[in-house]
Amino acid sequence: GINAEYMGTYRLCTAQQRQQASEDIERHTTLLYRAPEMINLYSGHCINEAVDVWALGVCLFYLMYFQLPFEEQSLQIINGRYTIPDHPEYPQPLKALLGSLLTVAAPQRPDIWAAASLMNAFHPTPAELLQRPAITSANILPYQHEEDLFHFPTSPVSHSTT
Repeated sequence: GINAEYMGTYRLCTAQQRQQASEDIERHTTLLYRAPEMINLYSGHCINEAVDVWALGVCLFYLMYFQLPFEEQSLQIINGRYTIPDHPEYPQPLKALLGSLLTVAAPQRPDIWAAASLMNAFHPTPAELLQRPAITSANILPYQHEEDLFHFPTSPVSHSTT
């Protein structure tokens, strides 16, 4: 098997371990969400929970910009080369969070606790939450077609039972 320092961390020391890890990674992961250390198994970085933080960064990028940060090119991922679109615009602290999650060097990426702490900075206060319109089944359920998902009503939709 692979030499684990502790459960969930893999240090690849031999060609056989790298081959086994490569097969597992190919079988169980998607290239566009893989961390650089999962592509370059000779990097010397452990494969541990830092890969999940990277994947979180990929997901956050997608939620922010409606596209993935990397094309299906391993070299682009290994080098951490992505472009932040001009629109929509987000506050610099949120972009900084995104950059920290997509840090190429795994040891420099925040762990999940540090990432959660950074994300907590974006939580609205209770007073801010009270000022937002409520999201209810009444203003979500009436959408029958995919294109309707991007056109939200200004007021809740009422359903008649007649």
